[in-house]
Amino acid sequence: MAIIYAIALIQDDESKVMAKEGLERTRAYLKSLGRFGKCAFLRPLYGGASEVAQAFCRACAVHGGVYMLNQPIKKYLLNEDKSQCLGIVTGEGQQIKSKWIIGSMEYMNEDWLQTGSLDTGATWVSRAIIVSNLPPISHEGSDMEDISFAVFPPTSSGDSSQAVTAIQLSSEGMSCPRQKYMTFLSTPSTNSEQSSKVDLAAAVDSLQKSNIAMKPLFVLYYKLRSQKSSIVASDKAPKNVIACSDPDRLLDLDAPLTEARKTFAYCVGENEDFLPAPEVDPELEE
Repeated sequence: MAIIYAIALIQDDESKVMAKEGLERTRAYLKSLGRFGKCAFLRPLYGGASEVAQAFCRACAVHGGVYMLNQPIKKYLLNEDKSQCLGIVTGEGQQIKSKWIIGSMEYMNEDWLQTGSLDTGATWVSRAIIVSNLPPISHEGSDMEDISFAVFPPTSSGDSSQAVTAIQLSSEGMSCPRQKYMTFLSTPSTNSEQSSKVDLAAAVDSLQKSNIAMKPLFVLYYKLRSQKSSIVASDKAPKNVIACSDPDRLLDLDAPLTEARKTFAYCVGENEDFLPAPEVDPELEE
């Protein structure tokens, strides 16, 4: 079971997982060992994909990109037959022309959606953030309290048919105050009407029982919508507007990377390298 949920990062009931999928995901784990230290994982600073956005921001700046913060989109500039988007108008009235428009689902015009609404057909992720005085995930005789990862299989997390993942960070990663611990929990919500607190109750209870002396100083429960870019209808949206799917709760980020590769190839062609390695001056390397 540890291989299925903690190494292969399978989220469904183990009886629904095919051997091929399990082997492929286990292979990905084994190939990652030793790449960034002894572990096969890179820890996220705040329990999710925000560090990927920050990495893109830095790479974008290196290649001459410009970020404009706090600039909501007021409207899209379209040609006469609405087949091409010529640019956008910001909330302050500034016009920005562009050959391509690539954005998250939040920025898509609802007239372009097959469903008519971002909430229709969306999946939901229940999340929790716990700040505590002691580590909920502790290992007796180990110094692994600074960074820990735990998985609660479906059978151990109440009536849920999905696993619950927990990432524990300490002040060593600059995620929380000194001598405090921050734990992030997440699981797919099979009932959009059910609260995230109910979805995660069994896992939170298990964490508290594992370290009775641990006192939660702050607990936040919330739900996030996750919608796929496929709901943007190709016959409704301009040809040069590309939607990006919302982040899901998986930690491996395979789906966003695959989607990014496809978007890149669609915009610049299959012959261009995706994220090519920078050229290194031999003299500087020496």
